[in-house]
Amino acid sequence: MKKIIFILIAICFFSSNTYADHKGWPHGKKWAYNCAKTTECNIIIENINKQPKLFIGKSVYSGNNKAINIADKGKPIKPNKMVGIWGEDWKSSPTNDSNKILWDDFYDSMIYAPAIDDGNEIFLNEQFKNEVMDGGVVRPFRHSLSISHLLQSGKLEKLKEGLINGAKGKWLKELQSDPFLYQSGEYVDFQAYGNSLNWFYPTIIPLLEAHIVLQRNNMYTEEEFKIVHSWLEKRVWVLEQGPLDGLVSSAFDWNNFFEAANHESINKKVAYMLWGVADQNEIYFTAALNGFEDFYKSMRKKNGTFKNEHKKGDGANYGLQSGNFVGQSMIVMAVILQHQGIDVRKKYKKIEKFVKWASKSYKDPEELGYGGGNNDLRFLSNDPLKLNTVGWMYLWDKAFGTNYTESNNFPSEARTMTVYGIADASGLLNPSSHAEEIVKLPKDSVLSKSLDSSATTDGRWRGLAICDWDKEKWGGGEYELGNGKISGVIDFTISKGIMKATNRNYPGKGRFWFDWSGGGHKIQSFKISKKKIIFDDTTNGKYPTIWEGNLITNNTMDLSDEWDSCNAKLFRTEEIAFDSYSPKNILDYVDGVENDKKYTIPGLLTFPEGNEEKYPVMMMIVNSGCGYGHREFTYGVDIKNQGVATLEIDNCTPRGLNEDNPIARGNWLKLTPWMGTADALYALKFLQSHPKVEGDKIG
Repeated sequence: MKKIIFILIAICFFSSNTYADHKGWPHGKKWAYNCAKTTECNIIIENINKQPKLFIGKSVYSGNNKAINIADKGKPIKPNKMVGIWGEDWKSSPTNDSNKILWDDFYDSMIYAPAIDDGNEIFLNEQFKNEVMDGGVVRPFRHSLSISHLLQSGKLEKLKEGLINGAKGKWLKELQSDPFLYQSGEYVDFQAYGNSLNWFYPTIIPLLEAHIVLQRNNMYTEEEFKIVHSWLEKRVWVLEQGPLDGLVSSAFDWNNFFEAANHESINKKVAYMLWGVADQNEIYFTAALNGFEDFYKSMRKKNGTFKNEHKKGDGANYGLQSGNFVGQSMIVMAVILQHQGIDVRKKYKKIEKFVKWASKSYKDPEELGYGGGNNDLRFLSNDPLKLNTVGWMYLWDKAFGTNYTESNNFPSEARTMTVYGIADASGLLNPSSHAEEIVKLPKDSVLSKSLDSSATTDGRWRGLAICDWDKEKWGGGEYELGNGKISGVIDFTISKGIMKATNRNYPGKGRFWFDWSGGGHKIQSFKISKKKIIFDDTTNGKYPTIWEGNLITNNTMDLSDEWDSCNAKLFRTEEIAFDSYSPKNILDYVDGVENDKKYTIPGLLTFPEGNEEKYPVMMMIVNSGCGYGHREFTYGVDIKNQGVATLEIDNCTPRGLNEDNPIARGNWLKLTPWMGTADALYALKFLQSHPKVEGDKIG
């Protein structure tokens, strides 16, 4: 049978092995085409009025063409404790503060099925082509980050408030079916709900864990529990959409089909297990346990690796990355089962074998020689996908009292598990000492540098922004010298409690941010204090976002959005001016340039982070153009990272020139090299008298 590949978002790829016409679920070409061209297949979640029949596919290939449902296999098993991932006696530890869980009409009404954006989408409705969402825009991790920080810092009242507000607003209202078909080689697929559900798990899983913790700690009144529980119940019910979440394909005559163990359906089992605990529901818990045990059969007896993931070859649908994703989910379920009184180390020995294998193998994973298209090692880097990290190893050590992480030094970013309600898994091992690590930062840390008591947020602030949704597109990583990895540039001024945009690309329009979408972010409201700012904005009149900025040093401010998915380091900028002249040639220098026409030249003097008394300065001056093309931000950051301040000289505007009417557009006599030289010399004279500049270190 020919193999086809179905592409989901981020890591989810499909390869088919088994097929069956599962008559209990929608299927057929007519159904698929109607769903792709209309909104008739979208599900209004509040209209679901009963618990669905669950489907958990068999993980071990059975050699026939049937999608085998094992959800209700065997004797029903009911959980006996209100304990999920977080253990009963686990202590909280400090994390980055998250004030509250915020709900928004744009982000939290529709559970979107974003575009795959690889050119293979087939739109049957042109309106959908224009309206389909980008994965970064819908921000699927916006709540998982807040929930994880609130759980780990023990702020249960704020956590409860967030869930109650979600329930009262009946947020997460509609599940979108794919608004397009997908061309997969010679076949056409309709992914139905797999796309939108894939993006929903990072929200529903931490919500369920939060609900369990709140119940265990008796945080709810009876009425509060009822409203939250009934709200979450329907959001769990909507997860059930049958084999492969309703995926059908022309390769199988538009019928439902299923495949053996792979990574695309593993989080469904985690969510079902958590709801089994939260609802004390034996049907969901049994289905999840059956799925866990059947998936367990796909692990090798020798070292616990996964047969469908850790193997040789060049197939597109397996590899170390997706193997870690599967292992992560299996570890999470193993921890839940341990908390329910099951002796996991005794009953499921291959789980710990995988932990041991990973602890050793992840030190030099390139040497393993595994194949597959999912061999990206990003989950071990300082820029992992939020849904796939190595934080699970710390979770295992905490739950089972082992020390597999002791000999590993994974980056702090790779220790997060926000999809599962844990902001920093390494902080679970020793909360008190971890708290010391957070407070007592390394000497070279920006946060460890002193902040003068007199420092305020007043001033002009400028810098580069880097956002998760763009990092996904360019394959990860932050801005480095010359790589162009930036999401936008930020420029605003605070004076006397008032915040205004000073972005030259949108003069007078209140937009503090410039990117390449032709839009920009417009400030809506703000709250200014001495060391901190909070404001909200919209992009092109949509996508409302709350931002928070905090002074780090006298010259720098950290700015991030409410979901910590978009971050910027801003530098304090001083608006300066000095007098200069306009010599037309070298002879004008002989009789003194002061005899030539005088101009007042404006400039922007920006200091690097730190609290030094004086700084060296690098001057930036234009030649044939009249703009820096945002090099004042990119090269400017590179220079300031070396501890050197920058001065951007604007010697065009005083002479009636600008980016649309530059020197090179026939204006050679308005700003000659001799004038530029004079401007640089008078800038040097100005800088040498500036109290924060090292006069003998100017370039």
